[in-house]
Amino acid sequence: MPRWASFPFDARAYQYSRAKLRQLWERLHRNDVEPWPTSTALQRAWQLFHAGSYREAVVEGLKVGGAGLTCANKAQALYANYLARDERDRLALWLQVAVRAREQRESDPAAFNAWFLEAYALGRYAQQSGVAQALRLAPRIRRGFEETLRLAPAHASAHAALAVWHTEVVDRVGRLIARRLGASGAEAVAHFERSLALHPDNTIGLVEWAGAWPMLEGRRRLPDAEALLQRAVAITPLDATEALEGALARSTLED
Repeated sequence: MPRWASFPFDARAYQYSRAKLRQLWERLHRNDVEPWPTSTALQRAWQLFHAGSYREAVVEGLKVGGAGLTCANKAQALYANYLARDERDRLALWLQVAVRAREQRESDPAAFNAWFLEAYALGRYAQQSGVAQALRLAPRIRRGFEETLRLAPAHASAHAALAVWHTEVVDRVGRLIARRLGASGAEAVAHFERSLALHPDNTIGLVEWAGAWPMLEGRRRLPDAEALLQRAVAITPLDATEALEGALARSTLED
């Protein structure tokens, strides 16, 4: 495995004690409604995750096993998304997450974040693939997000991810064929709205919706996209991932 890049910002503000992490847990996990871990070993893995020590979080999460796989898979998927420099490395990391998450949810079908992370990793993989490969994966990705929401209806990230799924199918194949595949712009907007109602400070949800508006309705929606990005950059990050999401929002706004 190639050497992992380090978190690029000062992480000291996100190096929480167990007590502080417990205090902030609901806000930090409003996006994925992951329950507070009772195991001190898993609490440690999440401390590493929130501080941006993604590789260490993967190692510790895998040691714990079970619910620890959620921490490991989330750390690896987000590292691939934001910090992995080589495209082949990103693809390999996402596929590894998808395999582990599938094994986790096959072992425990109620593990809603296993369903989510399998679909999330495959979705990111599909974004880097050709149209044929993306469409082949589309039903499996959609099923993962929908199963997440069946098990955890307040999962803001699953609503946002399903919104992106609808958006990208419409953008890749057009509205007519998209309807045959069960995708629509109206569903995308509804899921984005639900996601932000559940978690108004979801930086990446705001960024994703900003990117979706022009794909769905063209340049006339650019002012709406800019307003969403302005909201995103105004959010004070509470952990390393939110800091990376904020940096992405600023970069997108400047472009």
